[in-house]
Amino acid sequence: MASHATLQPGRYMYQEGPAQSTFEIVWQESQSQYLFSQALDGQGPRTGVLECFESGQWKASLCSTSSTPSLVLKLKPLSSTPCVLQMDRSDGLCCRAQRLEESEEWKAIVAKPVDSGEAMLITASPGSGKSTLLREWCRGRPNNNILVLAFNRAVSEQMRVNFRELSNVTVKTIHAVAHGATRHLHNDKVGEVSGTELKSFLECRTWDEVDSQRKRLMEFCSSASDRLLGHPDLRMRQRHRALWEHFGSGRCSFRMPHDVYLKFFQLDKSLRDQAFADYDTIVLDEAQDCTDCMLDAVKSNQVARVMACDPRQNICQFRHVTGDCLRGMQVDHRMSLPQSFRFGEAIATFLTKVAQKTPPPVDAGFTVRGLPGVESRLCLDADPHESILQLLRDGKRAVVLARKNSTLWLEAMRVLADMDDDKAAAFIGGFDEFKKSQLTPVLDLFFLGEGRQADIRSPYVNKFRSLDSFRSLCEDKEDMDWLPKFSLFDSLSRKMGSQKFAEYLDEVADKLSAQSHQADVVFATVHQFKGLGFQNVILLEDFLESYTEEEYNIFYVACSRVSTGTLFVSPGTMRLLESGSNRRKRPRSLQDFDDYFDDDFFEDMNPLGDGEDLADYDDDLCDEMDPLEEDSLPPSDEESAYDGDQEP
Repeated sequence: MASHATLQPGRYMYQEGPAQSTFEIVWQESQSQYLFSQALDGQGPRTGVLECFESGQWKASLCSTSSTPSLVLKLKPLSSTPCVLQMDRSDGLCCRAQRLEESEEWKAIVAKPVDSGEAMLITASPGSGKSTLLREWCRGRPNNNILVLAFNRAVSEQMRVNFRELSNVTVKTIHAVAHGATRHLHNDKVGEVSGTELKSFLECRTWDEVDSQRKRLMEFCSSASDRLLGHPDLRMRQRHRALWEHFGSGRCSFRMPHDVYLKFFQLDKSLRDQAFADYDTIVLDEAQDCTDCMLDAVKSNQVARVMACDPRQNICQFRHVTGDCLRGMQVDHRMSLPQSFRFGEAIATFLTKVAQKTPPPVDAGFTVRGLPGVESRLCLDADPHESILQLLRDGKRAVVLARKNSTLWLEAMRVLADMDDDKAAAFIGGFDEFKKSQLTPVLDLFFLGEGRQADIRSPYVNKFRSLDSFRSLCEDKEDMDWLPKFSLFDSLSRKMGSQKFAEYLDEVADKLSAQSHQADVVFATVHQFKGLGFQNVILLEDFLESYTEEEYNIFYVACSRVSTGTLFVSPGTMRLLESGSNRRKRPRSLQDFDDYFDDDFFEDMNPLGDGEDLADYDDDLCDEMDPLEEDSLPPSDEESAYDGDQEP
């Protein structure tokens, strides 16, 4: 590397129009080359190998995973200041890029040794580059055999790219490790067990009993405990014992759920020791998104453990990610990484305030530090709708974040009606997917209410004889999937019927057909945008509606999505933030039920994440029963989406 000393690896910042952007130069030891890497606005990454084409000058052909055109990049370190690069790009950009100095906390973590049997927990701020930090920690230990674990496939695929130049590192999902270690139990027959199979095996009299037993099983498999949580009655304990013994017999008559074989792995120390025997160190990123079972499963006295997390970004509590195990974890080294590379001091100070306002337990010493010189602005008296339109009039892009899909769609309708015809809008994941998961079910409610059973697409909805009977069942069971769609239906049905709504969806399809990176305004829920940063972010007025840790974490994540532009927060949301637990109680309504469960944030979940073939999932996650018929119903489209997002 000495011959290439004129190019310094590290993170660089530069000005591109009104925005400040960053990129990274990585020295790949195994291939003796420099790699340019840059996360684009909501896409990425844009990468290319840097080649020395003249004395002290470097060139790369940059490609990205999106449809963004390839670019040619030229870099030249200044002879007087090697940490400053002259940057020229084939699209006309010409500027200087300044290397960002690593913080003292960063240097201390990279240098920190962790011996066998010890654990180090790194608490990081949003945009602090903790994944990069973990890679640099691993790079400094080339003689260690390191297993990098991720909680789901999407994260593992991203980490394979980040760690690909380190030959001593293996990347897997936690489920992939557990799957291999428990093959003698499931014999590769894995997937969700249907409600019908459970009802028959457990000899349940009603579908409510099946639902209750399944929920108990999910809670047990997500916990670190070796027994059922709460105070189950004798009959439930007996059924659980019979089911668990059948799963563990090696001759199970139905498929074994992914979280079940993970639970067997967590409970059996010998399986864990054998699975980790070839490694010196286990590295776990995004630990706040892991269930207590996952965190307990990576315990081993044979290896060193390095874990990185931001507990305030735990927004997956609907998947039984409680954070209890992480809070009470006994570790040998606790390190913090408060410096963010994403935004300036104004946003950092606000995030610190949000964290301190979170319901107990609160870490009084927690702070977020912004990047000096980065101008991020905070607007706390914004009318969300007017802010969106003003950004569009000024020729700026706008990202609109909501807590719920129903809020997001109603605002999208308003924006589409008011914005200029030359502007384009998009939904993260595409409008077709949003329409399929959120709007087509609402259209089915219109059809059911109008008695147009022949037009209903969902076999599940078609089983009901009236809208009222379906609504009653959903309210009685607090159906977290359908109640939000009833809420959206109630709002829309005051203004239109099924025909007008269907025509409207066809009319706006063209306006919503743009790719997210090409659109002037982008709509998304917070769960879809976790891990991304954008220039101008507008938060809609459905945050902090209850005083819970999860609600405040969701708001924290939403606020941390802004980078070098402006974060717009409404006065109503600020009043809720300031009021804390001193807020007026109100009766529960349909609007209280979360509706982010169909989001594609978790993508197509193969929990193994290492290319192994799986049997198709049984989407019968939660069999329902028409109260008018003693017969089970097929799973709804929405149940299928919820099922897919469960794992892992």
